[in-house]
Formats: sequence, C-alpha cells, structure tokens
Amino acid sequence: MKIYRIEVNVEKYQWIMADISEDDNDFIDIHFFNGEEKNNWRKDVDFYVYNPKNLKGNFFYLDGGSALVFDQAVYDSPIFDLFEQSGQIISINCSGERLYILNVLECINMLDLKKSKFEIYDDGSKGDVLDFYFHEDRISESSIFKIPQMNASQVFTYSDVKDASDEFIYLYNKFNFTGLEFEKLYETPVLSSLSLVVIIFKSYFRNRVAFFMA
Repeated sequence: MKIYRIEVNVEKYQWIMADISEDDNDFIDIHFFNGEEKNNWRKDVDFYVYNPKNLKGNFFYLDGGSALVFDQAVYDSPIFDLFEQSGQIISINCSGERLYILNVLECINMLDLKKSKFEIYDDGSKGDVLDFYFHEDRISESSIFKIPQMNASQVFTYSDVKDASDEFIYLYNKFNFTGLEFEKLYETPVLSSLSLVVIIFKSYFRNRVAFFMA
C-alpha cells in the first residue's frame, strides 16, 4: 500500500479564488474546507482565475488547499464515482466556466501517532508530521480521504489497495488529466528476511501449542 498527499503545482497551474472581498463574512467559509458538509453554500458567489498566465489543468488550486477543484472533463469521467463516494460535490461558476469543488468528507483516524515522527517545538508540543506512518487496518473505503490531524489543509489518496479501476491515481493517469501532483508519504514496509523467519517461527510455535492442548 502507498499513501500520497494530493497537491496542485501552483507555480505551474492555475488556481482560483472567490470573487468577493476578504472582509466578507463568508470569505473564509468559502475557501476553508475542514471535512464538514457545506449546507448553506452561497450559489451567488462567482470565482476567478488568480494566475491566468499559468497552464490550465483539469484540476485547479483553491486558496487553502483543503478541497479539490475540477473541470467538466473530470466530472464526466469514471473519477466522478470516486468523488461522490468521498464527499460533497459543489458546482461553481468560474469566469463563465462550470467547475466543481470536491469537499472531502471521508475522514479516517489512521495516522499512527506512535510511529510517525513530528516536529517538536521548544515547549514540547508537536508540530508538522515529518515522517508519516499509517494504521493499514484502518484504510478508508474511499480512495480519497482526510485524516483528523490535517482535515482543514490536506487531502490524501492511496494505491495498491483495491482494483486499479477503483483508485484515483490510476484513473487520473489513465485519462491523462493534469494539474495535480502526488507526493508519496508512506509505503508498506518490506519485511527483512530475519523478520519473516521470526513471524514463521511464532506461527509454527502457536500451532504446535494448540495441537498439544487439543
């Protein structure tokens, strides 16, 4: 199993912002997605491309980075089924073009806090995760998900868990979509030969004990 952080290369591709004042009471709510459903979304708010000279991909960056924005081609592809499984899809207008926001609601507590390495501040509190480690037995049914520790800032996906056609990265590459980058954060550790011998020995020993106890 591999787990990735989904990002947009904002140096290369376009990103969008809501065409409202930063003083508007809804400015933060429109750009901030923390794993909760948007029940009172303002349909009157339009969006615009902040950096129009950058390349236009199928995916766009939304200020904050906590949601995925995609175009009609993605909407009409099999990826849409994965998106429906993972959260709420919001239709928006961006300078006359119909785009969509995926508000990821699938939030799984699968970060292994004991094995992951964190930045430690002077007061002893934990900061950013420097080295990710996950509980593989808690894997999300949806291949697009969040974790509680970063539900307002990052979106994750996995590969090598399900059939390829049910995984986001495979479909993204199959249809040659653009705009996203996948940063690998975790991969199932490969057991050493010694570890395998220990596991086999323990299994054999338990089976022998069970045989004599029967």
